[in-house]
Amino acid sequence: MENKILMNQKLFSKLIQPKTISFSEVKKIFWSENKKGDHNSKWPFHLINNANEQVGSWILTKIPYDVFTEIKLPYHYHGEKILVPRKSLTLKKAYEKLRRIEEDYRKTNPLCFSKIDYFSKNDIRTIILSSAMPKGRDSYGETFARKHLIHIDGLHRMLGEMYKLERKSYKPVKCIIAVKEE
Repeated sequence: MENKILMNQKLFSKLIQPKTISFSEVKKIFWSENKKGDHNSKWPFHLINNANEQVGSWILTKIPYDVFTEIKLPYHYHGEKILVPRKSLTLKKAYEKLRRIEEDYRKTNPLCFSKIDYFSKNDIRTIILSSAMPKGRDSYGETFARKHLIHIDGLHRMLGEMYKLERKSYKPVKCIIAVKEE
């Protein structure tokens, strides 16, 4: 990569074949995988725009298992149960919690669980992450350690992928990451 990435170098060194892409390419990928005008696409697209204004550089890459499971997730609540508290959880911790409360969660959060269930049986699309805390997202709670990537879009897909991991080995996940450069 031409410029020096300003993110945790140990974390960056684990990424698989990272390549710089333009914000136009980020938007093209996002809209090819999401429905324009869909309520579920508006909020992540808002965060993607904020991330672009905040950090301005993007990479397309795949992430290994140990990076994937440590992605920090924002507060996640719809239905009656809080899956990710305001102080945040890693993907691995959120999945462990979901497995502990799964039966009740299915009943009290049917829409959320149906999305996770769908992605547990289908191919995962591109997830979008950031190496910096996204502005305009109060649901991220406490400040994150710099050793984690931060979720912008793809929470249900990532949890669905965790279910698949129980049945098969990990296949590196395609992602786009907002990064700062010098």
